[in-house]
Amino acid sequence: MSDLTDVDVLDFVGRAPVKHDMMHAHDAIRGKRVLVTGAAGSIGSRIVTQLDALDPELIIGVDRSEPGIFHLGQQLGHDPSRVLEIADVQSESRVAQLMSSYRPHYVFHVAAYKHVPLMQHNPVEAFNNNVWGTLNVMTQAAAAGVEQAVYVSTDKAVHPTNVMGATKRIGELIVADLAASGASTRFCGVRFGNVLESEGSVMQTFRRQLQNHRNLTVTHTDITRYFMTIDEAAQLVIQSATTGRQGELFVLDMGEPIRVYDLARSLIDAVDPSLDIDIIGLRPGEKMYEELSYQSSTVDATTHPKIFVVTEASGHTPGETVVWARGLLDATRNHAITGEQLRAQMRDFGFTALQ
Repeated sequence: MSDLTDVDVLDFVGRAPVKHDMMHAHDAIRGKRVLVTGAAGSIGSRIVTQLDALDPELIIGVDRSEPGIFHLGQQLGHDPSRVLEIADVQSESRVAQLMSSYRPHYVFHVAAYKHVPLMQHNPVEAFNNNVWGTLNVMTQAAAAGVEQAVYVSTDKAVHPTNVMGATKRIGELIVADLAASGASTRFCGVRFGNVLESEGSVMQTFRRQLQNHRNLTVTHTDITRYFMTIDEAAQLVIQSATTGRQGELFVLDMGEPIRVYDLARSLIDAVDPSLDIDIIGLRPGEKMYEELSYQSSTVDATTHPKIFVVTEASGHTPGETVVWARGLLDATRNHAITGEQLRAQMRDFGFTALQ
């Protein structure tokens, strides 16, 4: 099990990894200053290491996790072109200080709360981190004259039934508002599915269960997900920054969605056929299947055969989401609103399927 890579796992579900030509990205990133939030996370740290290979002038890795930043530093080694900063994306003054001090050309906003059941139980904190954190980082990037700011989203932002997905969709709408505001900064977003081996992913759960010789747990026999490797996710984010135009939202062609039950069965057959699968039931806010866009007619091709631009209408007027979100921030940041009251506000704003 310890020798099984995420590429091997992808092979189990019948899809070859998407390879990206990073030469154009190298030309764009070389000699530039790049800031990455959520840099200590599984996806953020991989973005940092891939950016490092593109010869930037400076990489600023930002995260509020002290252990995570420490381990990232150990991985990167000592180099004056790599700077690691402890910071919370919700801190207005700290983010402003970082933007002012380093004057990055590119900002990759990866930091987010992403675990569906936890955020379902902590909606106010999900809103503060995923909505206010995004608004803070993106507006500060524009104020500092950043050339390009990239927002990392999720397939759970499509028709969201859970708080995490709704907050990430609000983040997409905020980025679209800022893109339409006339700012010189180019804003774009990237939406992708489940990343194999990312923190809290189903593959990490399966790996632990197999190592402990325990049955694998699946919430439903028919539940499906899109899967991609961490390298695919990181390269997609970087590619979007170097090719994206104002306000574009990208998705990756990840083939057909995969039944999680089939993935579990393939792993058992390959590693420990004596085990079985336990069906434990859907978690609060969990969907049976995820979508990468609202409908195929709202996805356009790009110069890359596996990357597409989502052209769906937001359903809101330009600037409306930023105004609405700011109107809630006093209550959410001061915890003067309950989780259910916040859910009601989000349903009224258009997230009618929110549980």
